[in-house]
Amino acid sequence: MLSHPEAPAAASALSRGMHVHPQDGACLMEYVSLVAGVPFSDTPACTDRLVAMVAILANDNVEGARRGGLVAYASALESCPPRTAEQRAATLVAVLEVAMRFSGDAGLARRRRHAERRRAHLAGRPEGTGLAARTRARLWLSGPARQSLEYAVAVVAKLPADRRDATLLAMLEAAITPDRETRATTSRTGHATADRVAGLAS
Repeated sequence: MLSHPEAPAAASALSRGMHVHPQDGACLMEYVSLVAGVPFSDTPACTDRLVAMVAILANDNVEGARRGGLVAYASALESCPPRTAEQRAATLVAVLEVAMRFSGDAGLARRRRHAERRRAHLAGRPEGTGLAARTRARLWLSGPARQSLEYAVAVVAKLPADRRDATLLAMLEAAITPDRETRATTSRTGHATADRVAGLAS
C-alpha cells in the first residue's frame, strides 16, 4: 500500500495512460489512489467505476492550459464512492447532457435517451447483490456506458481546443456531481461548472 508522501510528486505533471509504478508517472485516477493511500491503480475502490472512466477520458484528452487544473479534481474523486445502478445511469445521463449541449450532436441525444430510459427502468427497483447483479453491472459499464462515453469524447474532440477542454472538464464535473442544480450553484473543484462555461458553446 502506498502512502500520502508519494502523492505530491505525481501532482506536478499528470501523464496519459496507465502506469505500473508511480515513478513511471501517474494519470489522474492513479494520483487519486496515491492521495487515498490505497494500492496504485487507475480504478481505486474509493471512486465509482463510471466516474473513474470519465476521469480517465478527461485525463487522456484535456490539453493546453487547462490540463494543469486536472489535479484539482482529485479530492472530489477520492470522495466519490461506488454508486447504485440507477445512480450510475443518472450519472451517464448528466455527462452526456453536458457533451450534447456543447456539441449539439444528434447521436449524443439518442444515447442520452437510452441512458435516461435505463435510469427510469431502475428507479425504485431492488438492485440485488448476487453474482447476476454484479455481472449485469460489469457488462453495462464495459459495454453501453463505455461506448457512450467514448463516443461523447470523440464528438467533443472535434470542437475548438479551448471549448473541447472546457467541455471535458464540465463532463467530469457532471460525473462527480450529476445533479444539475447542485453544479449550477457550487463547484467542488474550484473550476467552472458546465452551466458556467456553457457560454463557450455559443
